[in-house]
Amino acid sequence: AGEAYDRISEVVKDYSLTLTVNGFEFTFTAEDINLRCKRKAITDYYKELSIGGDVEAPCVLIFDADYNLKLSGEQYFDLVYNKWWTNEEGITDASGIYSVDGYYGDYLITAEVDGKTASVDVQHYKNDEGKNTFEIILMDADDNSEPTDPSEPSDEDSDDDTEPIVIYSQNFEEISDNTIAKGGSNLKKADITLTSETVDSGRCVKVTNREANSDRVKILGALKEAEIGKTYTISAKVYSETEAENVIMGGYYSQYEKDVNTENYFDIEAQKWTEITVQYIHSDTNITDIAIETAPGSVVTSTIFFDDIKITEISTVDASVIKVLYEENFNNMTILADIVKAAGGASLGHFSIASGYDKTSGEGQYFKMTSRIANSYRVKFLNALEHAEIGKTYVLSAWVNVRDNTERTIHFGVYEDSGEYKDSGSVTGMNAGTWTQITWEYTHNSANIKHVGFETKGSSGSVPAHIYVDDIFITEKVE
Repeated sequence: AGEAYDRISEVVKDYSLTLTVNGFEFTFTAEDINLRCKRKAITDYYKELSIGGDVEAPCVLIFDADYNLKLSGEQYFDLVYNKWWTNEEGITDASGIYSVDGYYGDYLITAEVDGKTASVDVQHYKNDEGKNTFEIILMDADDNSEPTDPSEPSDEDSDDDTEPIVIYSQNFEEISDNTIAKGGSNLKKADITLTSETVDSGRCVKVTNREANSDRVKILGALKEAEIGKTYTISAKVYSETEAENVIMGGYYSQYEKDVNTENYFDIEAQKWTEITVQYIHSDTNITDIAIETAPGSVVTSTIFFDDIKITEISTVDASVIKVLYEENFNNMTILADIVKAAGGASLGHFSIASGYDKTSGEGQYFKMTSRIANSYRVKFLNALEHAEIGKTYVLSAWVNVRDNTERTIHFGVYEDSGEYKDSGSVTGMNAGTWTQITWEYTHNSANIKHVGFETKGSSGSVPAHIYVDDIFITEKVE
C-alpha cells in the first residue's frame, strides 16, 4: 500500500501536476497500515506538493458526511498540533551562527548574551529566497552606567509632580463650524447656538427645542487623540433653567446615534452650573466624538446649556491587580473539540479556526462559525466562567464580525450546560467586514453558569450564516 501511494506521489511531481483533493478515503484490514497510509498521505499533501500560501485542510480529509471526525482527521490534528512544530534551542558557533532545520511557518526567535535578550517575529516559507537567515544584534550601552531597574521609579517619575495629559479642551471662545454637530431626529442646526447667557464671561453652548431624550449635541473629533486601551476623564459643566434629570455624557460613533461607554446619570439643579465627570476607556478607533443628552425614559428638558469640556488621560489601573478569568485570541488554538460545544442545531462541523483576518493584527487566527440556518445555532466556549465567584462582577468583551450585512442581534452571553443564554451583551445590525466589540458587565449569580457563547436573535432580514469571533476577554471588575 505504501509503495502504491509513493508511486502516485512520484507521478504528480514528475509531470508537474496540480493535485486537488475531492475525496479522501482508503481502508486496509490491518489497522497499522491503514493509519500509516493516511498519515503519509496527509504529510505528502502538505509537504511534497507545490502548494502556495496558506493551506487549509480539505473537509473530506477531516470529517465524514455527518461531520464525525475520521481517522485521517485524527492524524491531521496530531500532525498539526503535535508534530509539525519547531522548538529548538542551542548555542551559536564562534562566529555567532546557530542553524536549525525547521518547519515552514511563523517563528519567534530569542537571543541572549551577557544578560541581554532580544526577540524577533519572523516568517519562514517555502521558496522565500533570502528569508531563511535572520540576524539579531544585541547592542552594548553607550556608557558604562548600570542598567536601570524599570520597577524602581526614577527621579524624573514623581507621582506628586506628574501633570495630567489633556487631549482635548474646549471653552467655546473660538470654535470652527465643524466643531459642533446635532444628533437625534428632532434638532435643527438653528437650535444650537453660542451665547453669553448664564455665564459671567465668555460663551457657552445653548441647545433649545429638545423634544426627545436622544436630541443631543456632539463635539466632533474630541476623542481623535485618544489611544486604544487608555482611560480618560471627560468633564463638562451643565446648566438648565429648570431641573434636568438623568443627563448622560460619553464617547460616540460619528455615524451612529447610540451612546457608548457611559454609565453615570446626573441630575442638574435648576439655574446652577453643575460639573459632571465620567471615566471612559477608549476601545474603538471609530469612536471619535463626545456628546451630551438625557437618558431614555427621563422627563425631556427642552433647553440645556453646557461649557468647559475637558478630556484628560488618567493613570490606568495597575495590571497586576486585574484578575483575568479567561482570554482567548485563537492564535495558539488546540483542537476545537476540547474547548467548544455546538448547540441549538449546530455541529462541530460548523466551526473552524481561520487565519489572515483577525481583529488584532489582520494576520492572526480567529474563530469562524459557518452555515448557520437558524438563530439558535450557537457556540459555547466551555468553562470560561469555571473560576468565577458568586456575587462578583466581571467585564466580558469580545469582537465579532459577519460575512454579510445583517439586521439581526448578535448576543455574547453566559450559559449553563444546556439552553439559551442566561444574560448577555449584544450588538444589533452589523456591516460585513467590520469588527465590532461587545463589552458588558455580568454579576455571577449561579454556579451552574459555566460557559460563554454566541448566538443571534431577531426576525429582520436573514439569519447571519457566517459569524466570526476574536479576542474573548473576561476580567474581574476593579472598583
